[in-house]
Amino acid sequence: MRSQFWVAWVAVALVVGTGCERPSSQRAKSAFVVPPETIDVGPAALGRTNRFTLKVTNGGRASYRVEGALSSIPNVTVPPFEPFTLGAGAEREIEVHFKPDVEGTVQGSLELITDAEAEGQVPVSGRGVKAFVEVPLTELDFGNVAMGFVEMRQVTVRTPSDVETPLAVSVQGADLDQFTAEHGEAPTLAPGEERVLSVAFAPRRLGAAAAELHVAVCEGCEPAVVPLKGMGVASKLEVTPLRLDFGRVALGA
Repeated sequence: MRSQFWVAWVAVALVVGTGCERPSSQRAKSAFVVPPETIDVGPAALGRTNRFTLKVTNGGRASYRVEGALSSIPNVTVPPFEPFTLGAGAEREIEVHFKPDVEGTVQGSLELITDAEAEGQVPVSGRGVKAFVEVPLTELDFGNVAMGFVEMRQVTVRTPSDVETPLAVSVQGADLDQFTAEHGEAPTLAPGEERVLSVAFAPRRLGAAAAELHVAVCEGCEPAVVPLKGMGVASKLEVTPLRLDFGRVALGA
């Protein structure tokens, strides 16, 4: 009888032990890690998309799967991506977009949908900033310029904004074919940058010429307008020598 009881007890113990046994992938904990723990995407210009990457790391011994991402932050989105599995010690980058439409700070969190034991929430903050260009000059007068010659003037533009600001210039008006303007090597101004733009007047016709230099100052704003004017004149004659001395000449000779 004792023998049968002992055999039965061993069988129950084996069953209980087997029932509590988990696969090694479940016993080992997965660790959801996003360095740094709080993401500050910094300032972004209104109406422009600021892209940054979120690095997700598995700091545990078991793999976990990332199915998607949700954002509770205004104007912060995560483009759709294919679900993926992170093995122990592996890492993966996820692209995130921030496109503010109002000035000020936004805060919230990104939630990664995973099967990891740790929560997949990442606090994120950003700031919407108006990117704009200042054009202090009110007019450019090139004066009289001879046909076939080019006269240069300069316009200084600057941005007090702390975000990269697009710089777009164009010449408009009836005589735009006689004026040219360049924005320099880069089509954007760095935060706080001041830049000198070159404007040229090359008359193709005699007489007064007028146009306007348009500088885009911000997204959706009216451009800053700098009037341009000049006068195309005929080429000047060079007379040499400037003095003629005929010496002594007899009367009636």
